[in-house]
Amino acid sequence: YYAGSLCGHAESSTFANCGSESTAVGMSVDGAAGFIGVAIDCDIYNCYNLGDVQGAGKASGFVGVEQDNCRFINCYSSCKVKNTSETAGLSSPFAFEEAIETIDNCYYDSTLFYATNTDYWGQVNDSVIAATTDYIKSEAFINQLNHVVDSLNSVQDTIEYTKWVAGQFSNYPKFNPEEESAVVNVMNGKLDVLSFNVYSDGKTLYIKALNQGVTPLYNHVGQ
Repeated sequence: YYAGSLCGHAESSTFANCGSESTAVGMSVDGAAGFIGVAIDCDIYNCYNLGDVQGAGKASGFVGVEQDNCRFINCYSSCKVKNTSETAGLSSPFAFEEAIETIDNCYYDSTLFYATNTDYWGQVNDSVIAATTDYIKSEAFINQLNHVVDSLNSVQDTIEYTKWVAGQFSNYPKFNPEEESAVVNVMNGKLDVLSFNVYSDGKTLYIKALNQGVTPLYNHVGQ
């Protein structure tokens, strides 16, 4: 089973305005990913990962396995990716090319990825943009992310994508904790708008909700 820092297994779901900063460690041959282990027919918009990844078999900086045409827009991953296999393995700074329908304005940290991947070469999707650590921490990068946020919000009726700001201690782009966000959760073909934020402090996963509601959460084996 794939391990994911934010979610191990997700199907027909939308992730928006989410961030992960926890280390993902996969002990099985499937491996690990920094954000979601397995994503099936998912929309992942305006999200980031800053947690390092260690996995056997496969190790990916953002999503490990994609199925049924996943879509990624305005996301970035800045982390060390280490494949712990002693015989063979693959590493990817963002996602493996399996079933990706759309990748738009998504980035990986080339400084950190190539510093930890000298023995095992991995797949780099051509649509994912390489950026140095310094650029990811720059005002220009935040402005680029927010330009896409404005474009997304201009055509949406229900989803409000959150603007990015520089992190207080690291300068990595993060979300303003005072700004709420609306996340659309797809369940049984019906769209339900739930107002909540999901974030991690490195050890604990927090869910901050404005309204009462129900949303599925999966562990690292998809249960």
